[in-house]
Amino acid sequence: MSKLDIKQVEECVNLTNMLLGKKSALLEELESIVANVEKAKKWLAKQPDYLKFLQHLQVAIHQKNIGAFSELLTYFVKDVLKKDKDIIFELYTYHNLPALRIEALNDGQRENIYEGNGGSIANIVSTGLRLIALSRLPHRKFIVLDEPDCWLKPDHVPFFAKIIGEISEKLKIQTIIISHHDWNYFKDYGRVIRLESDGKNLEANIVHDTPVDVEDPDIIKKVRLRQFMSHQDTEFELHPYLTCLIGENDIGKSVLATALKSVSYNDSHDSYIKHFCDEAQVLIELNKNRQILWQRFKTTNQENPQKVKYSLFENNALIASEFNSSLTPGFIAKELNISTTEDIDVHIGNQKQPVFLLSNDTKPQDKAKILSLGKESIILQKMMENIKNKTRQNKQIVKDGEIKFNILNKQLENLGNIESLTLSAKKLKENTLEVINQGSLIAKLQEDVLGLVNLETIGVIEEINYSKILNQESPKDTLELAGIISNIYREKYIKDIVDITTDISDVDLVETKEIATLIKRISLLKSASNLDTVPTDKIIEPRLKDERDFNNLRELIDNIENQNLLIEDLSAKKENLESWEIKINKEIEDFMKENNHICPTCHQQITKEHLIGEKHE
Repeated sequence: MSKLDIKQVEECVNLTNMLLGKKSALLEELESIVANVEKAKKWLAKQPDYLKFLQHLQVAIHQKNIGAFSELLTYFVKDVLKKDKDIIFELYTYHNLPALRIEALNDGQRENIYEGNGGSIANIVSTGLRLIALSRLPHRKFIVLDEPDCWLKPDHVPFFAKIIGEISEKLKIQTIIISHHDWNYFKDYGRVIRLESDGKNLEANIVHDTPVDVEDPDIIKKVRLRQFMSHQDTEFELHPYLTCLIGENDIGKSVLATALKSVSYNDSHDSYIKHFCDEAQVLIELNKNRQILWQRFKTTNQENPQKVKYSLFENNALIASEFNSSLTPGFIAKELNISTTEDIDVHIGNQKQPVFLLSNDTKPQDKAKILSLGKESIILQKMMENIKNKTRQNKQIVKDGEIKFNILNKQLENLGNIESLTLSAKKLKENTLEVINQGSLIAKLQEDVLGLVNLETIGVIEEINYSKILNQESPKDTLELAGIISNIYREKYIKDIVDITTDISDVDLVETKEIATLIKRISLLKSASNLDTVPTDKIIEPRLKDERDFNNLRELIDNIENQNLLIEDLSAKKENLESWEIKINKEIEDFMKENNHICPTCHQQITKEHLIGEKHE
């Protein structure tokens, strides 16, 4: 049997206990995964019903809003153009999403507004759509209309200006309109600024102003351009509602819209820097003495690691700044609250693309989404986005759960017989401790046996040589002789002692000479027992001086017999322990074969010594 010390056995017990705990943890994890997967599958089974309900609700809200949109734009067209044309909205489904078609109805026939009608209708409808969309967005109520009246006849512009001015005031939308028409059309609804040149520099002069009483409005008060394109240093002071910017062709009116886009969307390039200058600046002044400074540098250096820098000031004190050439910093986006929707710019119109939501470049789905951005529609869209996100999450839960389920099942298969191994390891520890305890007893018995090592063979008492006895000198002490003879009769000549032979060593006899003398006396006394010359009636009972030696000898013989019985018991336990070791070795070998000699805990190549703790890390 291979020798196992208690440390190795305890390591084996600890390993099996650890693996048993690992199996319990795996079972708990498996149960949790199964529950999560079942929950995710149940939700996925109901997902189509959730989505269908929200889509139905969205269509109902769209229909409600669309009716109002159609009526408003029809009134807008009839009031400006004095034409009896209705603007109709057709809502339909495209790829399971609401889609919107905007058309004009002329004598009962549908017409494409952008391609089938004149530019005047496109101007009016585009402006109306932009204002409607902005009014329903949670963004800053700020809009720039760059020549929205470019296709209108002069006699139609006054009605157009009137509608824009009234909508701006009623909906609290701060509007900048850039126009080539007579500024008198706009003077009653806000402020008129003429952009003029003195030959070197541009100046923005207020030529008319309609004061309004607004308490601390959340508006853009001023926009200042420094070394930005054609502007050396120009400041525009904006009206709370309508600001009309006029001036000669190609003087730089649309640069204001370009500058606002650069700041809002971080969309710029080096051509925006005025010739022979190193940087361009746009300074936007808001309410509550807050200012945004945008800078674009022609080159980068250690001081300016990127070409675009944003800074935010309050009461002329710097609050935050950031270099960023690609994205608008979060603190600027939060402060301005001007952004695109579905990649469509609702806030700042483009002179070269005066239509809004009417061209074929805008998808019908985007039209429906932008124009339904009322409070209810925003909530519905968030709910639909949440459903889509949850659908992706639950699909991922099912996918990951099935993968983990298979992995855990494989690990649990590898640990299938760990309970049996744990019990075997505990039994091995109990038997090992018992062997160690019995070993202590064996060691003590061995010490007792070693005490007999110097005893030699005590043979059978042979026939007495009478002639030798007669020739010997007679004992002088007859009383002692009588005692010896009496003792011999009591012991029946020690006839039970046949042949004591032993290999036991290391008996610590202090006086071996006494034993030799005693044996000699026994031989003489046995021979003398046949003599008739000794009158036994006169012999006085003696006290044997060395009688204790015989008693010690019998005790020693009894002790040897007890030791033999104990050794036989230990031999039987030894055989039992060997049987257990063979069984445990067999189970360990089976466990290693099932796991392909790979440790399920550390995933290393293992041997039997590794498993019981000699090499396991």
